[in-house]
Amino acid sequence: MSGPRAADAPGGRGTPAVRAAAGTVAALGIAAAALLPAEALGPGVARLSLALLGATAGVLAWSLRRLRMAVARARQDAGATAAETRNARRVERLLAQLPDAVVAVDARGVICVANAAAGSLLGVRAEHVGRPYAEALSAPSLRAILAPVLAGVSDHGGGDLAELAPEAVVHLRVSRVQADGDGGLVLLCATDATRLRRLERLRHDFVANVSHELRTPITAIKGFVETMLDRRLYRGSNGKRFLRIAGAHAERLHALVEDLLILSHIEQGEHDGIAADPQPLAPIVARAIDACRSRFHDRRVRIDTTGVDGVRVRANAALLERALVNLLDNALLYGGEKGAVHVSAQSEGGVRIDVVDEGPGIAPEHLERLFERFYRVERDSRIPGSGLGLAIVKHIVQAHGGRVSAASEVGAGSTFTVRLPA
Repeated sequence: MSGPRAADAPGGRGTPAVRAAAGTVAALGIAAAALLPAEALGPGVARLSLALLGATAGVLAWSLRRLRMAVARARQDAGATAAETRNARRVERLLAQLPDAVVAVDARGVICVANAAAGSLLGVRAEHVGRPYAEALSAPSLRAILAPVLAGVSDHGGGDLAELAPEAVVHLRVSRVQADGDGGLVLLCATDATRLRRLERLRHDFVANVSHELRTPITAIKGFVETMLDRRLYRGSNGKRFLRIAGAHAERLHALVEDLLILSHIEQGEHDGIAADPQPLAPIVARAIDACRSRFHDRRVRIDTTGVDGVRVRANAALLERALVNLLDNALLYGGEKGAVHVSAQSEGGVRIDVVDEGPGIAPEHLERLFERFYRVERDSRIPGSGLGLAIVKHIVQAHGGRVSAASEVGAGSTFTVRLPA
């Protein structure tokens, strides 16, 4: 029965280090025999010892040199392996910090790299590395983008993956990376585009709404001015009526432009910061009520306050007053006549301000959009205002580091709540 030779076995006599060690042991044995006294060895052996002494020294030097070379190579290989390990760990740490998902699939369709973000965006986790991509990447739209690139039909592809999570949009980019000897890799990069798509929708809605809001007063002013210039149509008492209508629309257009400028200024303050100082809340609320008092009197609406005295708030007084005026105006416009508006405040780990009206209430489907620009529950041109009042409130509160919300039931009035940090 034959078997592998010891010299061929891993770690056997055939390895350079073992052969050098064996040579060293033999040389040491010969040297020991040569250095024994001649009387102990006999005359013949003594002469042989003297003859071999020079050869023994040469073998010993050669063996030591081979040992040193083997040790040096082992250290070099160990250093190279350690450096490769450090580089691999460095790359893993860098990939883990990326907000985008990164997945690499080899030519066999096996996942070989997946960072942390790939788990949340694509469902590819660490245990999927080394397994076929079909086990983890199951979304039909994802596989439709990946398959042509993996098959070599195209070098890149991309698209939106809308089915991965409800109301989420993930944008995927796939590209082939050429490599020597392994057939290349296919790299998947996925980005959460939900917020970007939402901003695009808001921008589109904003352009459409502002165009509508500007078109109405401009058309009215233009029409009545042309009528006044035509002497055949501009007669008697109609002249003053036309002027009043044109003036009202011009005032509305002016208010719209002013609110747009104010909103832009407040948004800039959200980024650059606003000047805010600790101060009592009561004087700010009193000034806001005084600014609206004549309009409340005309509609015979009562206004009262609760818990405002003694509350202190860190705020920009002018901006917070503007936010309260807008909330009071909103309660006045939509709260109905001969009703009441209640303003209350309390300290609860911050400052909470509530503005409550007794109007017809707001349907649930409108609540989440109330603070969008130009959004109105009722599209009625007879209702004054620019459509930016609540949007201005939201951005003023956010500039203070707070938040605003609305709660309402149809037929039971509405409550607008401002929460500011301590």
